[in-house]
Amino acid sequence: MLSILRYDDSLVFKVLMFLASAFLVVAVMPENYSFKYDFNKGQVWKYEDLMAPFDFTLVKTADQLREEKDIIRTSNRLYFRYSDTINTAVIARYDANTETAFPEEEDQNAVKRAINIGRDALSHAMGRGVVTEASSSVVRSKNEIVSLVYGADEKEVIFSELFSVKQAMDYVSKRLHNA
Repeated sequence: MLSILRYDDSLVFKVLMFLASAFLVVAVMPENYSFKYDFNKGQVWKYEDLMAPFDFTLVKTADQLREEKDIIRTSNRLYFRYSDTINTAVIARYDANTETAFPEEEDQNAVKRAINIGRDALSHAMGRGVVTEASSSVVRSKNEIVSLVYGADEKEVIFSELFSVKQAMDYVSKRLHNA
């Protein structure tokens, strides 16, 4: 019997080695291992951030980094968040400043009318969208389409339709002078 197992080319030896290897693999494998995340390619990740248990470095040259940043800058749409709190604060500041801006002896009806025209113009400008100079500097073109985010809603506009702070002030001033 041992002489049959001794020869490496015997069929019985090969079968026994296969069975021993299969038994060893099955014995070493964990019993109830399952991946706790369900996802598909192209689907949005639905779970908390998945962190690797170790750090790893992606080595890139300065040229590769600059090229990737340029690609991101040119191919991604810019998003601007509309803030109701800023809008409310600007209107409140306007109201506070206009209370002390006019002397009591002036025609109060004309003053109230001017204040209302200014408030309406300011509300219109703020509703249309006012961006800072810093925000304007990241735009590639005045005719670029950007997204305005209003809470959960989103609206696409051409960047040139938005006011800069100076343009908003000029708009309100012009409306007040034309009144």
